Amino acid sequence: KEFVGQTVVAGGWVKTGRSADKGAFAFLEVNDGSCASNLQVIVSSELTDIGVVTSTGASVLVKGLLKEPPEGKKQNIELHATEVLLVGPSDGKTYPVAKTKLTLEHLRTIIHFRIRTNIIAAITRVRKTLAAATHEFFQQN
Repeated sequence: KEFVGQTVVAGGWVKTGRSADKGAFAFLEVNDGSCASNLQVIVSSELTDIGVVTSTGASVLVKGLLKEPPEGKKQNIELHATEVLLVGPSDGKTYPVAKTKLTLEHLRTIIHFRIRTNIIAAITRVRKTLAAATHEFFQQN
């Protein structure tokens, strides 16, 4: 909440995207893997091709103004885009990391995509925290 009203740049992969108001704008759920929650980004169709940036798996870099969402919304904060850079497009129909729960056996077949799943990203964050705590302990003792 301390960054509300500031212009920021955020990058990551589109977890989900949908157009609204007959294609006038789109809602993107963007995640870079650094935390479990997604950032909701609101993109106007004047900035970019909505059909391309709403594809699951697309890599985007977004500059915009952080605002508080309207009352009753589940998001704590949302980014209203002023600039959008499509770093890497994705075909949402063939993207292998579906929104449904994937088994660990299936993730072994798509190793280069598994970090984009919630379970592997969470395991990686826990591993990082444990490694940092271990290093800190041995540095101090």
